[in-house]
Amino acid sequence: MSQLSHDSAIVNSTRSISELLRQQKEQLNEFFFAKESPIGVALARIVICATVFIVMLDRWKYVREIYSTDGAPAQISVNFGFGELFPVFSGSVVAALFAIMLFALLTAMVGWKTRLSLIVANLLFIYFCNIDYVTTMTKYSVIATHILLLLTLSRCGDVFSVDAWLKRTAPANPWLGWTIEDLPQGYAWPRRCIQIMIGTVYFGAAVTKIHTPTFFSGDQLQWWMLTELNYEHPVGAFISMYPAVIVVMCYIAVIWEIMFIVLAWRGVPRMIFLTLGVIFHAATFFTLGLLSFPPVCFACYLAFMNDNDARWLASHGRWIMRKFHLRNWIAPLSASAAIKALSFQTPQIPKPQTTGYARVLRQTGLWGACCACLALMGVATEYQVDRYGVRRPEGPMVLEPMDQAVARKFLSPAPKFREVDKFFAIDVGTLLVADQLAIRKQYYQIGETMIVQCQLLPPHEDMYLECLILNEEGQIEGVQEVVATREMNRANFNWPLCENVQSGRHQIVIRSAGQEIARRTFFVNGETCDVKK
Repeated sequence: MSQLSHDSAIVNSTRSISELLRQQKEQLNEFFFAKESPIGVALARIVICATVFIVMLDRWKYVREIYSTDGAPAQISVNFGFGELFPVFSGSVVAALFAIMLFALLTAMVGWKTRLSLIVANLLFIYFCNIDYVTTMTKYSVIATHILLLLTLSRCGDVFSVDAWLKRTAPANPWLGWTIEDLPQGYAWPRRCIQIMIGTVYFGAAVTKIHTPTFFSGDQLQWWMLTELNYEHPVGAFISMYPAVIVVMCYIAVIWEIMFIVLAWRGVPRMIFLTLGVIFHAATFFTLGLLSFPPVCFACYLAFMNDNDARWLASHGRWIMRKFHLRNWIAPLSASAAIKALSFQTPQIPKPQTTGYARVLRQTGLWGACCACLALMGVATEYQVDRYGVRRPEGPMVLEPMDQAVARKFLSPAPKFREVDKFFAIDVGTLLVADQLAIRKQYYQIGETMIVQCQLLPPHEDMYLECLILNEEGQIEGVQEVVATREMNRANFNWPLCENVQSGRHQIVIRSAGQEIARRTFFVNGETCDVKK
């Protein structure tokens, strides 16, 4: 009897495991292969193509210098010792290829020959990134190439595109009255792959930050905010004055990046993490001057839009139209467009019916002809601009000799740093957060502990620092000494304000190697000391 019950338990356990595996397989199939409208990937296509187009258009005037044999291309394969894996062409050929890439990005953005445009644009974009890894190959360009590849495998051109407009069967606008269910359906796996990609990118970025000690101390971001390494930013210098806030932001960013791939899939956590992502990347624009990276990540966020999100946006859009009576403005325009579309019909002269294959060949031929024309125009434009003055009437440009004083300055030995140049800031306060002075004060009560923090500029040698407190008469009331080793970016002095410090106006004096660096004034109030001895 016991043997039968044991066998029955094994059979039930096997069935439960099989049922669990079957459910997991069904959920996995539903996750990757569910049929849905390609609205999310279509919006991602528009944003990513527009971003890459604007970024590369800014490099148009430098194509001969950056990517051709006439300039100084820098292949990433050469840097790793593999030689030149990609051919480097002359300036005219590069100008033609660059024009074709810009045209392909533009047509992919509007959705004309979408798949072909994405293939051509991505291949040429990868080529130019590998030819110039100094400025063109960046984090956002690597992410963008993966997005373009996944969009090529999707049906992102079935909506919000010229291709969808050309496939219409109704004489008027085919999207009037359409619902989400009426849109073309495709598999969800390209959209899911974009989601997984951005999640793994965030997770890898978090792991990198964890292994970077200067990130959690806030030093890395603080120095970055004080520069304009990328572009100008309006609030970076202001935020850098509050290093404790930067430390808190660093911890929040790492936690968000680690948890993104786990929680950014459904329900309220998805909205929270996507909203935090939008805020995070918008903040990088205002504090770090990042212009290209945020829209690339926003394109990935659009891949999180599903049919339910589209229905929600459509319903709220209709509510806004009713609320502000926008339908009264849009309806006449739609009616006039429909009338114009109907007016183009000529039933008296039947049009020849073309097969789908012939229509595709005709559109492909037209697209190729436009590519050829744009390539010729790009070569002609680059030739006429003559940015380097090769064909000037007065002859090519020549190198002018450098001013001798400037040349001697460049060739002279590097000047020795002064002691004061090794200090970034000297602050006085009462609270440390991750070794950053969070609360700065000038007025203190007897019994409080004052913290004097010296923030140093790396690299520096081992430094001997002194901190003195002077009263109103200039007499020394206390001295502290500390050695700041070369790996330290901050040196702190803790001063209990007790019987040795009287009420009134005082000064902090910081010395390094026997030289006075700076003074700070503070005031002490109160009569008795509450500090326990």
